[in-house]
Amino acid sequence: MDKAIQIILNATHDAMIAIDKQGRITLFNHAAEKLTKKEASVVMGKSITEVIDNTRLLHVMKSKAPELNQRQHLENVEIITNRMPLFDEAGDIIGAVAIFRDISEMVTLAEEITNLREIQVMLEAVFSSTQDAISVVDQNGKHILVNPAYSRIMGLTEAEVIGKDFSVDLIEGDSVHKQVLETGKLVEGILLRGGRLKRDVVAS
Repeated sequence: MDKAIQIILNATHDAMIAIDKQGRITLFNHAAEKLTKKEASVVMGKSITEVIDNTRLLHVMKSKAPELNQRQHLENVEIITNRMPLFDEAGDIIGAVAIFRDISEMVTLAEEITNLREIQVMLEAVFSSTQDAISVVDQNGKHILVNPAYSRIMGLTEAEVIGKDFSVDLIEGDSVHKQVLETGKLVEGILLRGGRLKRDVVAS
């Protein structure tokens, strides 16, 4: 193989394995070494089935049809691979090549995102259905979230509160939001009067 081409193939992030018509490995780049934990110097010339036991390169060569964006387990990792037959100028099959990369981290991340979404849906359901009034402010004391119970008890709509200072709903008493922001500590059982309905409430 031309040296310049070999350098390029070894520099690419994608792993590449090619076989000849007899199913013997003719290309095994650095990325393939890293993923399979096998050295090219050891596997070159060997049958592909000796190196990758669940290979489909022989099937691709036999069918003469590519297999694109296929997921496959390779040792302890999951890969996504494109497998393509190789033809000579006369159109005769001369081998096959697989180009693949590790997607284990992406799969794990996708699962974590799914779990986070499920948790978010659950929390939103609890937040909306609880009978306790809840208001959330950011580090600057600006309201960023209120639940339906808050609007019902305080007589203030979400639009009237979001983006406003923590004192927007306060008539009498010291804001628990302000105390928590200043001290960084839990505040419980504070008697306040607030909202359009001027109701007496106990806040934590």
